[in-house]
Amino acid sequence: LSELVTAAGGIPVGCSGYLLLSPPALMPDTEPWVVLGGVVSLVIFAAFTEEFLFRGLLQGVTIDVLGRSRLGVLYAAMMAAVMYLGSGSPPYTLAVGFYGLLLGVTIVRGGSVWGATASHSLALIGMAFVWPALI
Repeated sequence: LSELVTAAGGIPVGCSGYLLLSPPALMPDTEPWVVLGGVVSLVIFAAFTEEFLFRGLLQGVTIDVLGRSRLGVLYAAMMAAVMYLGSGSPPYTLAVGFYGLLLGVTIVRGGSVWGATASHSLALIGMAFVWPALI
């Protein structure tokens, strides 16, 4: 159940991210195969890759090395947020850092990278496809 709650958290996160960043629709073509390709690409190459690297590897190694889960979660979230400095939006970058903290804490408290990946996936899909079409 906690993994489903974590995953569902990606929906409001995606809406918030869209409102903060206001990106154009990722793909103006709404052909089902084009959208499916975009969704699969976001899930594999963005959400899964980032969660595996930052929450799966970096956070785990940092906790092992420092012996403190709080520092590991904070470090991994900060490193993930640094990647988003290129968005040109300080509020969005801060929001990404806060989101990383929440996902990191969820994983430390017994969640898995899969719940975080599902949440991240829903956030990205919402930002790229759903919210541009609805708002």
